[in-house]
Amino acid sequence: MATAKLHNYPTTGFALIEGNQLNKMVSVVNSLNQSFGTFTANSNIAVTVADTNVGPNSIIIPTLKTVGGTVGASVPAVKTITVGVGFTITALASDTSVYNYMIINPTLSL
Repeated sequence: MATAKLHNYPTTGFALIEGNQLNKMVSVVNSLNQSFGTFTANSNIAVTVADTNVGPNSIIIPTLKTVGGTVGASVPAVKTITVGVGFTITALASDTSVYNYMIINPTLSL
């Protein structure tokens, strides 16, 4: 069975997929409803991100855009999701970085 290899570049928010399964993976990604944006971390205080594309099955992925303060070893964590309104997310203490986020709303069974 052939597999694809995923190279993640978290500081840029980009990923590279290589391998024989590329066409299948691109097909899955193209069938997803996506939304993008940015937010600024406020140390360990929850930040509210308004995005009406948040759904009940949303997958929210933050990636580092611009370093600010002290970036933690882990990415910020989503704390709450309010369908049709947005979400709250919390970083680690002293992190005031700007992050990208991507909301994926699956429209098919994976």
